[in-house]
Amino acid sequence: MTEDNSADGTHTVAQGDVEVTRRLETDGRALIGHVQLRSTAGGPTVVELVDPVPDDVTVESAAFDPDAGPDDGTAGTESIRVEHEVGEDTARVVYGLMLAEPADTAGFEPPRVVRTRPVEPPVTDGGATDGDGTATLSLGDDGTGEGGTGPDDDTGGEGPDADGGGTSDDGSEGPPATGPTIDADLPAGDDSDPETGESGSDDTDPATADDGAAGEASRSVSVRVDRLSARVEEFAAYAEAMESFIDERGTAGEFAARVEGRVDDAEADVATLRETLEAETTALREDVAAMETEVADLRAETEEMRAEVSSLGDEVAEMRELRETLATAFDG
Repeated sequence: MTEDNSADGTHTVAQGDVEVTRRLETDGRALIGHVQLRSTAGGPTVVELVDPVPDDVTVESAAFDPDAGPDDGTAGTESIRVEHEVGEDTARVVYGLMLAEPADTAGFEPPRVVRTRPVEPPVTDGGATDGDGTATLSLGDDGTGEGGTGPDDDTGGEGPDADGGGTSDDGSEGPPATGPTIDADLPAGDDSDPETGESGSDDTDPATADDGAAGEASRSVSVRVDRLSARVEEFAAYAEAMESFIDERGTAGEFAARVEGRVDDAEADVATLRETLEAETTALREDVAAMETEVADLRAETEEMRAEVSSLGDEVAEMRELRETLATAFDG
């Protein structure tokens, strides 16, 4: 058996032609298990598996989803046992656990496939017994169950009457012996004659037979009532587990509405940020343009100051020459 495990409580196990995937969802004390069963056997297969509950996890109640329960199984506080028939399509089983306190799904072990077996088709020929304990008798053309060959005929239907005709006790020719096929459902072990309906024994007390039939019917009703009560209890436990989940998260429509509201809020926030960013970018561009203008003005003023400095330099040179000339004239 191969296993493919993950840290979020999802496990996939495979055995032969069967693959089982178990996914866990938890919200506080409520834990929901989703089990998917697949088969590549090419025919119906019954899968038996056990999904254990960790020893350190206390389960107050457990139940299967009434709309996704197994053909047979038990939702217990220590393990979940599932027996379900899988065909060409993927089968789905859902169970719920109400925990005493929240638990981490990573601590749950993967499910274990106990065994798989093909579904045997029911046998209905030659007085074989069906799965419910009822013998099915298929009568042939002459009522012998052998397709027209009587118990004393070893020729395979080639006797004097094999042509479909027959002779009555008074010597006259009667109608053909061929008749329709009759399927009679008799209780297993009944030795009554299929043609006359008479029982092989004459010592049966009718009152005793009636009492036995009434007892069987009473037991059947009791078993059905017990099974119905168990299903009701399982549904109540599952409903209790779902109530906590719905109280905290709401229904599917409410959850979707909250998600849509959050998406709308996020889109509004993104739009506001975009507008703010565009406004700040525009202001920054305007500031850069103003600074470029100021720089250009400063450059122009610098050039003017350089021209003035050059002009002052010329004037200073002229004044020096004039001073030298005056000094020469005074000295002479």
